[in-house]
Amino acid sequence: MDHVRTPYRWFFQGMLAAVLILIAILLTAAAALEEGCPQAALRLLRTAALLLLAWAGTLAALLWKARRLRLRPSDAGRRSGFSFLTDLLNEEHDLGYSRQEMALKILEAQAQMDSLQSQINPHFLYNTLESIRSKALLHDEEEIATMTETLARLFRYNINRNGTKASILDELENVKNYIRIQNYRFRDKFTLRLELDGLEELTGSYMLPVLTLQPIVENAIHHGLEPKIGPGSILIRGFCTQSKLILQIRDDGVGIPPRRLDELRARLLHPDSGELIAPEGDGTSRRGSGIALKNVHQRLQLFFGPAYGLEITSAPGAGTQIELCMPAPSASGDREHEKRAV
Repeated sequence: MDHVRTPYRWFFQGMLAAVLILIAILLTAAAALEEGCPQAALRLLRTAALLLLAWAGTLAALLWKARRLRLRPSDAGRRSGFSFLTDLLNEEHDLGYSRQEMALKILEAQAQMDSLQSQINPHFLYNTLESIRSKALLHDEEEIATMTETLARLFRYNINRNGTKASILDELENVKNYIRIQNYRFRDKFTLRLELDGLEELTGSYMLPVLTLQPIVENAIHHGLEPKIGPGSILIRGFCTQSKLILQIRDDGVGIPPRRLDELRARLLHPDSGELIAPEGDGTSRRGSGIALKNVHQRLQLFFGPAYGLEITSAPGAGTQIELCMPAPSASGDREHEKRAV
């Protein structure tokens, strides 16, 4: 740390000396005015102004140079007497990244809190469901056996999954199991369609935060399709642009009133306003929706960056679309994405 401490001492001692000289000049100018020497006081004030401009210009130049060095890795080996300023900026950047990592862990923990509360003994739950399935098969109740197996898969994914990341393929399989369970309850009211536009190979390798798609599908069913009279459908469409991978989850439900839609959009645009995890259930909804859209949006931004996340479009009677925006896998971005997926 000696290479940092020495420039620290030199720099701040120089700044302190400049400030003391400036104070001394101003005090001398005030004394000259009291003694009736306005010309001398004016000269002193001009000197103080020039010193202040030089002090500010030097500081601005040093900070600009440090920022340029930080943004140009090729100059990293050219260390100067003021290169410790670059270290300070890098430390500030690293500190922000650490805070981002910490916030991600907090969000992930809160996102799975409801599921974890039921994890007293997941093996007991799985064994019980398997026993029910076996009994159903013995009595030729294939529908009950299938429903029990699907429920076990859903619980296993939500409760006992290792890690905080999952592939798009895993997320889609979890959504399929969720839809099957809901169709047992609502007599095949819901239809799930997939349009991946050539992304089939990508779905098994592209990683995103676990439990990203199910909360959105859950919202679509609870708030869009359950209140609708007659059957309803959910379309999950995926495609790549030059710089982004887009997943659209669209339902043909009752839609969202304009005022409620504005509230949801504001919640996504201003994630730091209010509580960290905002529940979707409020006075306008009939039940809680599991993991809030805000939670999914924040986790996507923390995982991929602030340029990504959710967008909501809807109209009463015309359904709702939630669009997930993520970085497209590219030759330059694959390596970083693979690091995140480890």
